[in-house]
Amino acid sequence: MLRGYGSFRHLAADLYSSVRFSGGSVSHTGMPALPTSAPYSLMVWGFSPPGVSSTIYSAGGSFGITSGNLLSVTGLLNSAVPLPLGDWWTAALTFDGTVTTLYQDGEIVGVTSSPGVAFTGGNATTTMASGGALSQFIATAGVCFTQDQVRRFHYDNVQPSADVNLRMLEGLGTALANSGSLAGTAHTMGVNTSWTPDVPKMPALVAIDSGSMVLDGTTNGTLTPNAGGLTALAGIYGGSGITLAMWIKPHPGNDGSRYPVALSNGTTLLRAIADAAGVGNFQWSNVRASVSSAVTNQIARPRVSSVGQWMRLGVSVDVINGVIETALDRVIQTRDVNVAHVAANWYAGSTVADFRIGAGAGNGANSQWFGRVADVAMWRRPFTRDDWAADFRGASPVADVRWRFRNGFGTTLAPSEGAISANLSVGTGVAWSTESPRA
Repeated sequence: MLRGYGSFRHLAADLYSSVRFSGGSVSHTGMPALPTSAPYSLMVWGFSPPGVSSTIYSAGGSFGITSGNLLSVTGLLNSAVPLPLGDWWTAALTFDGTVTTLYQDGEIVGVTSSPGVAFTGGNATTTMASGGALSQFIATAGVCFTQDQVRRFHYDNVQPSADVNLRMLEGLGTALANSGSLAGTAHTMGVNTSWTPDVPKMPALVAIDSGSMVLDGTTNGTLTPNAGGLTALAGIYGGSGITLAMWIKPHPGNDGSRYPVALSNGTTLLRAIADAAGVGNFQWSNVRASVSSAVTNQIARPRVSSVGQWMRLGVSVDVINGVIETALDRVIQTRDVNVAHVAANWYAGSTVADFRIGAGAGNGANSQWFGRVADVAMWRRPFTRDDWAADFRGASPVADVRWRFRNGFGTTLAPSEGAISANLSVGTGVAWSTESPRA
């Protein structure tokens, strides 16, 4: 489960069929008006081919997919993360009267407080690209779905109350029944659309095979390599890149100066910055340039508290192509291309000047982090989108070094996986725990 949510294993029974598009559209009549003077929400299960634009919903305003596979509210906002290719996804567009938010697979991938986009009532269309499909369509006026509702739709297929809810259960004919509360709507499949039994079905998500460590936010609440471990960690450099991923569960009391992890080669500091006051914003700092000319890649989760929630935080550096990506819960959040900086600062032959779980490099004043950590791992190569998805489910590629914290006791922690034999010293402010994340 993900933070109390279920899994995909029941979706195939709940979603009977879907509408496949091959150049046609679904027409809607009697639709509610979705103005910018009041909240509204749109949400779908969809499937889209790569490199072709689609229209999920068009009625004056347009909510769709660009040819670059980004969710898009025309003229207002594009998502920061491409849709998965060749797979089902959920997408949601919500407006609370001020803020427009895009969700993909339950996570925020775009947000703006610019004036929203209005959708007129009455007639509307859905035109997915050829090869695309929809398995559910929800639209409602007057309500801005919360992230919890969006996630429960994605993970548990929990149906929120809505004006229009097309569940695509018919499997034949051209009329789609509205199981929502708004009477008088009609939804008709046009030519070049057809029924298909293909529906979203994903493997059940599982508990991550890891214990955890509780860090007390003091200078003693950190895990650091011993002398031999620091030397061994230099082996993380010299491959085609570096990926670092970790499960974290923030406790109250963190701010923007506290660091769950830091890795330094003396020139470049890779550092995750904790969120300020639990508002849900995490950053990977100094990953591109030198410490003196820091560049910050921010992972934003606006209006969502992260306190007390397990999340998978990651960063990937592609040395060959000069690309740095940050990820949160398998979703790529930022992508930065700067070949010169990466080539100058992430190179073969680097030593590791410092590695620390629970504080900034050097354990500087006020850099100590409060919370739990689990399953910290590094790879000598960059991650792909599929790697991030597998890693989130606990099925990542074999790491070059990984600490799972399963011992339950002791002041020295040996790696549980990988060829890099880097032992960590457990500070007196660190407590062993059997609690593990669930993805």
